[in-house]
Amino acid sequence: MLTAVAAMIGAAWVASPWIGMRYGSDEFDVGFGIVCGAFHLDRGLHELGPDVIGWNFRWGGQISSLWMRLPRYTRVSRYQSLLIPLWLPLLPCLIAATWMWWNESRPWFGAGACNQCGYDLAGIAKGAKCPECGAKAS
Repeated sequence: MLTAVAAMIGAAWVASPWIGMRYGSDEFDVGFGIVCGAFHLDRGLHELGPDVIGWNFRWGGQISSLWMRLPRYTRVSRYQSLLIPLWLPLLPCLIAATWMWWNESRPWFGAGACNQCGYDLAGIAKGAKCPECGAKAS
């Protein structure tokens, strides 16, 4: 599940300079979307005019806006904007997924124990099968 979340955030981050979407609500005067490598949350859309109300899709763009972006809050008159770069939630997801995969691949049992079931193999010939589960002893 965590890997899928990281993949979706990563795909949105990579594609967002070329494909962007946002929604502006006339009723609540708020907007949100993913554009230029960041999640945007806007308030006070009436200050921007009627063009930002409803779904807006953007094709094309500049890759320079994707990289090296930090979180930013902007306030101009009654308009407020919060930009959260997509790499910010992507980084902890990737670290956690990598840690989980790494822990899954290594044996949990100490030296002298069966890697499959953890049975103590003291006194068993090297290369013999585990008497508990039948796995080859290492």
